[in-house]
Amino acid sequence: MSDERSRIVAEARTYLGTPFRHRGRTRDGVDCVGLVYLSFNPVVGFPEPPSDYPRQPKTAMAFRRAREFCDRIPPNEALPGDVVLIHRNGTSTHFGILTDQGVIHADAMNKKVIEHPILCSKDGWQIAAVFRPHSLLEVCS
Repeated sequence: MSDERSRIVAEARTYLGTPFRHRGRTRDGVDCVGLVYLSFNPVVGFPEPPSDYPRQPKTAMAFRRAREFCDRIPPNEALPGDVVLIHRNGTSTHFGILTDQGVIHADAMNKKVIEHPILCSKDGWQIAAVFRPHSLLEVCS
């Protein structure tokens, strides 16, 4: 794993246990988008994403917003530090950061940032798509 990828994962792990807060962008509370931004920005630079999204956005909106900052890549090319769009309960509207042990994400149901294996069938989580942020493509190519 590249140094940048290691640092992104390490930064994301510093948020483990941080309370979930919709549209949150601080250590006092983050949502999935805020966690991605706060984990990438200090390492490779990452533009702050808009915060004008509803609590339950449509799948098309999640894909469109992800493509503003990232390129979709095939799942077999996924590496720790890539962004995953997570599918649950019929929609793909939740983002996480891939790690060497699974995925870190700000989980509204658990009310905090957690890390767990990629596919937690008991919780119904599945990876819908994998994205590589443009800023990571530039430093890791």
